[in-house]
Amino acid sequence: LKGDGFIASTAATVNGSARTTTYLSSNQINIALTAEDVATEDTLRIAASNEPAGGKSSDTASYPVRRILPAEYHAYGDSITAGSFLSSSLDAFPNLLATAVGLKAVNLGKPGIETCSILPVTVFDNDGMPVISTNTLYTLMSGTNDLTINGTGAQEQIFESCRQAIITWLGIPREYRAVAGTGDYEGISGCGQGGVCTHDGAVNIKKFSTVGAPIYVWYSIMDSAAVTDSFTLTVDGITRGTYMTKPSATVPISKGNMVPTLAVARIPIAAGVHSLSMTTSSGNVRIYGVGTLPPAGYGSQPTILVGDIPNQPKGQELSSVVDQEAISADIRATVAMLASDGLDVRLAPTRRYLLTDSNEFVDRVHPSKLGHQHLFQAFAETLETLGSSHSITNVLAARSATPLPAEDMLFVSPDTQATFTLPDTASTRKILTVFNKSKSTAHAVIAPAGSDKLKDLRTGALLTLVDLNAGHSVTFFPDSSPGQYLVKVN
Repeated sequence: LKGDGFIASTAATVNGSARTTTYLSSNQINIALTAEDVATEDTLRIAASNEPAGGKSSDTASYPVRRILPAEYHAYGDSITAGSFLSSSLDAFPNLLATAVGLKAVNLGKPGIETCSILPVTVFDNDGMPVISTNTLYTLMSGTNDLTINGTGAQEQIFESCRQAIITWLGIPREYRAVAGTGDYEGISGCGQGGVCTHDGAVNIKKFSTVGAPIYVWYSIMDSAAVTDSFTLTVDGITRGTYMTKPSATVPISKGNMVPTLAVARIPIAAGVHSLSMTTSSGNVRIYGVGTLPPAGYGSQPTILVGDIPNQPKGQELSSVVDQEAISADIRATVAMLASDGLDVRLAPTRRYLLTDSNEFVDRVHPSKLGHQHLFQAFAETLETLGSSHSITNVLAARSATPLPAEDMLFVSPDTQATFTLPDTASTRKILTVFNKSKSTAHAVIAPAGSDKLKDLRTGALLTLVDLNAGHSVTFFPDSSPGQYLVKVN
């Protein structure tokens, strides 16, 4: 506490209760707050007094309590992300990933949601304005409902534009977005500051700086829009395209609800200061925002991990494998394009980890606890292999010296050893995930009880201990006790 006239015997009260003080100088004392002070109070009323040493008491001053919350990781997606049908939501892959990277999990998976509804329904309600200082981590895995309900075809382009809108909105900090309703841009005639055009009009931005990355314009699309509802985008006086508010797809994009969803226009542009104008000829258009990437080295960008379409149990697929691959190819193309723009977006290849074994699922589409462990591995390895400010820690290491339940994971760090017990029941299989941080590789195997034959979950091949050592830099050493193995990551 800073002020004037402090002495060695100055006392202080917080919300009327005495607190221990430490005299530093006539201008400053320290006050020891209790855990209850900052945990339960929103405002602290602090007073200092030099009595009974013949001094005076200060007036009471109020100080707001600003709590530093744990950094959050937000997971967006459908019922798979939500962990539907698991006995505990803590077993869902977002919670496993949050534990591994030391963040607080906010699982925003919503059962039944399609890609085009994620931005307005879940993102805007939770962190529509991430700023550059947050350095946030996000995961996005959607498309299974799109595929199951609508199949493939012309609508793929619409759903993919919605996915691009989500990734770019989350990936570009607020400081590099001009946003509707904030005064960042002006409206003329039928368009207001909120970016809503009710009839002929325009939204203008006179000065918008870029560093050579594209400009992104987020705009509304809606099933109920008229075919004439559109806007024309001009940059520096040159027309760059006309964009329709009514989707061209013949299937509903938002499952019949009337909430406008968002698409994004991507405009490659040279570095410089530009003027933009979005002009509508009939109205019913909303321009949500305009953004671009910050200069290199200016803070940290959010990291977005995007999963492709997860596999479904073999022989029970809700959608054909061909269609699953088609949508996954769309997702991979989106991630590659936006990564080339400079966004910190990475593909988490869930199809390589969540396979088609019935043990990985509770029904025809939803992963079991084991399946979520495999999804977690896909996202965790993507973070580690590509490098990130979010580093994987040695989770579950403390459990490695005790017997693990069937279908669990074992994590070991480089140059460490751990002993685990394989079940002695022949019908029980052990799933092992060994993560090699030093060489950025991971290996998952199925180990039948008491056997040195290991099935590679990626290729399906049976491996001997020698094969595993030579091919994957992981060594399994049989112990003297049956079912005991010693694991060393080289």
